[in-house]
Amino acid sequence: MERQAREFASSLQRVLNATVCRTARVGTALSNAPAGHVTIGTGVTARSAKPIPVGLTIDGTQPRCWLRVEYIAWLKEGYLTVRESVFTLSADPYGREEVFHYDYERDKHERDGYTEAHLQIVGESPPMKTLLTTAGRSKDPMAKLHFPVGGRRYRPSLEDVIEFLVNERLVRARDGWQKVLDASREEFRDRQLCAAIGFRPDVAIGELQRLGHLATR
Repeated sequence: MERQAREFASSLQRVLNATVCRTARVGTALSNAPAGHVTIGTGVTARSAKPIPVGLTIDGTQPRCWLRVEYIAWLKEGYLTVRESVFTLSADPYGREEVFHYDYERDKHERDGYTEAHLQIVGESPPMKTLLTTAGRSKDPMAKLHFPVGGRRYRPSLEDVIEFLVNERLVRARDGWQKVLDASREEFRDRQLCAAIGFRPDVAIGELQRLGHLATR
């Protein structure tokens, strides 16, 4: 598990530093993770499993925003499998002025009644405040709302968050950043596709047969 975790951390670090960062460090730690799990994240070391935000800048100037990346994973059938992940954007280097975060928490629906993959936005919306009030939730801020984003297999990846920040001109990116993201995103989606096929092989076989391929159980 530790070897696969280090390889995963290295790939995350490479994506960050080839797109919107200069000196991002992504590490691994067994401490503070549930038994049999490993923490992977920005600023994580063997001594400290608490991820810290990394400044998004490529030219050495003061970053406009900071991104904290964290995964908790374990080995399932020999493969590193994500149990939880979070991408948090903040307007300060300490993560106190949070803008939004994407969460993935495996089996969260069974535990808490919320979708496993979701987006939470720290902001204000008068229409949403009106809706929350009429729904009997007048004391809840917008940040308490969990917006579903694709579920376990089709959830957003780190690459999607980076692409959003670049396309909306919230950060500057390196030359060639899109090719880096496209290649990395394809790897992520291929892994998710393999997992989806393993879960629903009948659907995969049916589609292959429809396309004229020879496929049987």
